Amino acid sequence: MNCTICNKPITLSPSATERAAKDVTGKSAAYYTNLFTTHSKCSVEKRERETVELIRRKHAEREGLGVDSFGSVVVSTFTIRQKDL
Repeated sequence: MNCTICNKPITLSPSATERAAKDVTGKSAAYYTNLFTTHSKCSVEKRERETVELIRRKHAEREGLGVDSFGSVVVSTFTIRQKDL
């Protein structure tokens, strides 16, 4: 099975077959293969990216700024009319 984040193969240690052989509840090797869908490193990096994005978005909302689809803060432009001065 490949990692759902990076799409590279996942190698279990001990292997899914070894885990199934030691399992007293009768779970198969396929169960263990399906249980681990991402590399731990990929999961942590994804969580970190999502957390940073969330913090930026919340900060921008608090400051009245926008955030584009890339997570960059967008400052709205406005026009000051002469009569408003």
